[in-house]
Order: sequence, then structure tokens, then C-alpha cells
Amino acid sequence: VSNYQKNIFALISNSRYNICAYRASQGPDNKFAEKAMTLLPDDISDRGYDAVLGYLWMMGETDGTGWKAGLFNDILRRQYEHGKYPSFILRFGYNQLQGMAEGGLFFGNGDAELFDKLMLQRAMRVHTDKVVVVIPFLSIRSYRDALCRQLGIPPFPGREVRTEEEFKAAVQEMVEYVIRESGRPAYFSPGSQWAVQGIARKLYNEGLVYRYSEEPYDNVSAAQRHVERDYHFDYLTEPAFRLESWWSGSEMLLLNYTVMLGPLVQSYRESGNQERADWLYRILKASVENGGFSAAKKKEYLDYLEKWR
Repeated sequence: VSNYQKNIFALISNSRYNICAYRASQGPDNKFAEKAMTLLPDDISDRGYDAVLGYLWMMGETDGTGWKAGLFNDILRRQYEHGKYPSFILRFGYNQLQGMAEGGLFFGNGDAELFDKLMLQRAMRVHTDKVVVVIPFLSIRSYRDALCRQLGIPPFPGREVRTEEEFKAAVQEMVEYVIRESGRPAYFSPGSQWAVQGIARKLYNEGLVYRYSEEPYDNVSAAQRHVERDYHFDYLTEPAFRLESWWSGSEMLLLNYTVMLGPLVQSYRESGNQERADWLYRILKASVENGGFSAAKKKEYLDYLEKWR
């Protein structure tokens, strides 16, 4: 083994050690995360480097001209070039953004519904007007202050939190503060409702996201508009042209199509538009049948879809 290979192996080992150490004691101003950032090897397609991305995001270091902002974008770009995220995740995230108004806020939680949108924005340069908000990070001052600067609103001081209930109340308070002060349209991922249960009555299904509104409105018509005009469905009806078997754990993301859009099949039928109802039903049925789910899971969701037919 050459000295060069030994050095590369040591670099990767040291980087992974610090990433693992950071994961064991996560939080802002972390010495292990700071060290890991200086030791990253060229090949960063491994999902472990999402920990570095998450840390930089939490610390409010994702924008500007500093080396950390550059590192953040570089990791996303290289992960995109390595094909880290399979196409079904990127396509679902793209459709969610397609159904949002210009300048909208997307509130979410979890790698598969946050990093995919950053990759679309930073690596593919699409939907760059939208702002992706990490709900759990709102309790961290460095992230919160950076978000407020980005939105051009006064910083939110936060409050002391001692219990889980106090944490949930504080997060919801900060969510509504950001929405109110920014004046931007706000949307929530299907998986984020647990974090904002206190404002659930203000969230309306608009297709693949929930939109925040202080007053009731015709959200069914809005969802139909996105289905007919904004969403790209063809890939759901086609076979998998490329095997993307390296990623596991987020396949259920695709079932959001059936859960969120299934009721529209009934809405179309009841309004007398049977042709559109049949069209949407066929798409959603194909999305379940073509998905990499177990036979039992497919039956469960096909049965769910059938009740809206």
C-alpha cells in the first residue's frame, strides 16, 4: 500500500470518527463536527456526511461567502453528482415545491423531505425562491437567527424550555412568528404535523403539502389545480428504468401521493367529472403497484384508494 493510499485511509477514518462522535453528542458548537469538516475526503457520497450538512444548517452557516457556506454547497453538489438521492425522492420533492406559491416557506423534518429540496435548489438551481425551514432547528438560536436574517425579519428571542410539552409549544410559537412576520405563504410536509399539532386546524391539504391559513378556503379547488397544472405524474405510471437499490428507508414517501390525493378522486366524481376521477385513480393505482413495497403494503394502500373510487 502506497503512502498516498495510507494518507487517504487515515483521512477518511479520522473524518468518520469525528462524525460518529458528533452523532453521539449532537448540538451546536460541537468540536467533533468542527473537526470533521476539516478532514472530509473527496468522495463524500456516503450518507454519513449528511451529519455535516445538518450541523452547518443548524449553525446558520449555509449562506454567504464564508468557507463553511461554500463547503455546504460543495457537499450537496458532490452528493448530487454521485447520485446520492434516488430520483423518486427528488421527483417527489420537486412536485411538492411545484404546488407552492412563489417565495413560499416549506416547513419539514427529516433528511428525505429537507435535503432533497436543498439539492434541487443548490445543485439543480430550481425553485430557488422557496425557503426550506427545519422545524426542530427553530429551537436553536444560531439557526433561528440565520433564518430571520434570510427572511428579513426581527430575530425571535425564544424562551426557556424544560419539558417536551414546553418544547412543542415553543416550536409552534416560533413557526407562527416566522409565518406572521415574513408574510410569506407557508406549507408543511405531510410528516411534520406531529411537530405542530397545536395549529393543525389551520393546515389545509393542498395536494402534496398542507397550507397554513388563518381562515378556511376552498383548498380542494387549489389541490385540483396543482394536480391538473403543476404536478408531474408520468414517472409514477412508468416502470423503473434504472435500478436504484442502494437507498432504503424512504420508499414510503411515495405513498403520500395516495394518502394526500386519494380523496380528490371522490371530489372529482361527486362534481360530475368522472373522466378526471378515472385519470387520477389510474395514476395513483400505478404509483402503488410500481412502488417497491411488500405485497401486503400494496394491498393496504390499494384498498385505501378503492374507497375513494
